[in-house]
Amino acid sequence: MTEPDNTTAAAGGSPLERGVRPPTECSPDGREIWDWADRLSDRVAAVDKLLRLQKQAHTARTTCGSCKAWMTHGCPREVHDNRKGRSQGPSSMSVKCDSFAMTASDAASVAQAEAEIAALQQRLQAA
Repeated sequence: MTEPDNTTAAAGGSPLERGVRPPTECSPDGREIWDWADRLSDRVAAVDKLLRLQKQAHTARTTCGSCKAWMTHGCPREVHDNRKGRSQGPSSMSVKCDSFAMTASDAASVAQAEAEIAALQQRLQAA
């Protein structure tokens, strides 16, 4: 069969390509190709989950919607005026303010996401 292209291997390749090289030899039934495709699919899924968890944790740590005071009268970004209705807000995806205090459920989800991130990074490093 043909030799693999070593241009990405010499440059280090993307995080997705590391550890998942196509086979250099192939049997008549092609089982090596299917094994390689299975490993590649697992790595793509792991990298995708890692990126989604990192974004989720970052969003929970940095946005107004994760604050205990969000959507209350105690929120400095949610200004309520009975004469005019809401004059400012909603601030869900705004950058957190100085009085930001994360909710317990968001803190728990961030801790769980960070644990999953560490496990995924370890799994990807080992591969």
